[in-house]
Amino acid sequence: MSLNFTHKPNYFFFAQTLVNFLVNKVGKNPGVEFNFPLADIYDVFHQDFAATTSNLEGILNIADNYHVGSNDPEHLLISSYKIDAEANTISFKLNETAVQALQQGQSIIAPDAHIYE
Repeated sequence: MSLNFTHKPNYFFFAQTLVNFLVNKVGKNPGVEFNFPLADIYDVFHQDFAATTSNLEGILNIADNYHVGSNDPEHLLISSYKIDAEANTISFKLNETAVQALQQGQSIIAPDAHIYE
């Protein structure tokens, strides 16, 4: 008897979900530094434990390649992030230029999925 099953995490879906979450936070609190408990990210990912733990770094690797307004490195949305496993938090520093572009109504540009393996 063979039990063939696969569960492929959709990194791009979770990256888009995370970026939408950050854009929503910028709309409510126009700042560039945000700190969240990982429990909040767990809720953002609809209680997908793997996305919040073992797959989080891969999701962040995609999310930090989102641009605002233009595909210029100056317009990357996420400037840096830090996961603090001991405190169960994640901190984001957003690019000020990208945040200003968001506030001016410019759109988010997703990274090209064809360049990722």
